[in-house]
Amino acid sequence: MDAAAPPEARRFAEWSSLAAIVTMAVGATGFAGWILNFPLLTNVVPGLATMKANTAACFILMGIALKLFHSSQLPRARGAAAAQLATLAIGLFVVVVGTLSMSQDVFGWELGIDQVLLPDTAESAHPGRMAPATAVSFVFAAAAILLLTFEAELAVRVGQALAAGVAIIANVALLGYLLNPYVLYRVGAFSSMALHTAFTLLVLGTGLLSARVGSGWMVEFAAVTTSARLARQLALGTIVLLPALALLRHQAQQYNWYGTEFGISAHATAGLTLFIALLWVSTRFANRTEGRAIRVGRINSVLSAVNSLIVRSHDRQTLLDQSCRIAVEVGGYTFVWIGLVDREAMRVDPLAWAGEEQGFLESVRGRLSLSGDSGTGGRVGRSILERRPVVVADVREGPDMPFRTELLARGVRSFAMLPLVVAGEAIGTLVLNAAMPDAFDREETKLLAEVAGDIAFALDHIEKEARLNHLAYYDTLTNLANRSLFHDRLTQQVAWMKRMQGRFALILLDVERFQRVNVALGRNIGDELLRQIGSRLERCVEDVSRLARIDADRFAVLLPKMPNERDGAPAYYNILGT
Repeated sequence: MDAAAPPEARRFAEWSSLAAIVTMAVGATGFAGWILNFPLLTNVVPGLATMKANTAACFILMGIALKLFHSSQLPRARGAAAAQLATLAIGLFVVVVGTLSMSQDVFGWELGIDQVLLPDTAESAHPGRMAPATAVSFVFAAAAILLLTFEAELAVRVGQALAAGVAIIANVALLGYLLNPYVLYRVGAFSSMALHTAFTLLVLGTGLLSARVGSGWMVEFAAVTTSARLARQLALGTIVLLPALALLRHQAQQYNWYGTEFGISAHATAGLTLFIALLWVSTRFANRTEGRAIRVGRINSVLSAVNSLIVRSHDRQTLLDQSCRIAVEVGGYTFVWIGLVDREAMRVDPLAWAGEEQGFLESVRGRLSLSGDSGTGGRVGRSILERRPVVVADVREGPDMPFRTELLARGVRSFAMLPLVVAGEAIGTLVLNAAMPDAFDREETKLLAEVAGDIAFALDHIEKEARLNHLAYYDTLTNLANRSLFHDRLTQQVAWMKRMQGRFALILLDVERFQRVNVALGRNIGDELLRQIGSRLERCVEDVSRLARIDADRFAVLLPKMPNERDGAPAYYNILGT
């Protein structure tokens, strides 16, 4: 089986390979019983029918053939062609043996093949002869493995049908043993089928059915779908429970609790009730699986929408607001909020939210501590400090829930807190509140962690972009506009004044003998002098965007409204007076 095959297909192949080993082991055990003259190995339970020597030999051969079949199916396996030829040869041989044995019962022939391997001294009409049903099963099984080696879809379908026939024959025999083996022996076809023969035929039949689930009838049964899982559950429940019902009915009639007519009615009613119960359980499983698939689909849509938002967003608040809105509208959550960490206050401050918040965040603001105390605030802190998601499956039952009443009043039954991690440090949290309990399983939480990771990446990118923009347009020492930015603003002002036919003033300030300050007192003192000058100039203007440091020791001030030329001098002296 290819390693890339679905898990279900691999499990079927593993069972088929195990069935081959069990078939060989049971056959070898029965054959050893004949060689060692040890009856316990040939009939398992004293007084019941024995496994014949030729039956044991056919089991050994079929187990080997099934094992070789799996070897021939391995991709690029050495000796695959030889394994396939050996499978075909063994299959043809067993078909011949089964057909000859069956023809003796049908036509009354005596071909002398029953005791070719080992003599059978038991007193019976045909010593050493396998039961007719056993012979038919071997013909079906050998023909099935022959057909399964071909690639044609029709051949595989017929082979799987024959394998199912083997399992059905074996099931009839096992049920006969379960109810009354001596009644089973009165049926000619099963008169000499041993208990472990029936069991091994069932194993062999199911092993052949599972040998090639990538095509034929079994491809539907082994599919990776909810319907296929439902079918497998129903089949398993039916196989186990219906025989149990039959046994209970039989035992009750044996104790004369009721007659045959009532037994049939009770059996039919119990079977119907059982089937409905199995159908309900399977439907419940299917509904949960489908619901989870819908939720996962929504989260994938949220992830896609958030990624599209990240490409367009260059503002932190817009990113946070729209991310919350997408999670509520697309993801279907009751309400969602995002908070960022305030390291100085050691708490989380909610900055954006959407949905049925209804004042909840205002009531808890300041209580979302990073100290790790119990309750919702503590869960936020634990999620951030440990950098891992924290999920509460049910608000009603969760311990230490001081905001339980508030959350339930807003229709919240479960929530997940996902840290926003940048460079190994949690900078905030994404909190999603759902209306259903157990709304966050492992797969959903993993996808939501991707959403949180993308938001964290976008926040980091926006911050770095803002930092780069600041370095490009602002002086790092005074935080005033630099020469480039001031030139753009001056150009815009000139164009605007021309359009409005107005006046403005431009004041250039040069710090005299600044180089001497640097030489005499050091660069640090010089830098501090420039910062102080910048700070004082900020207090002199209404709009700091009109102020700039345009050179090492030069500043510029733009006065946009200047009714006449005489107003410029007072403004200039006012600045100097500071």
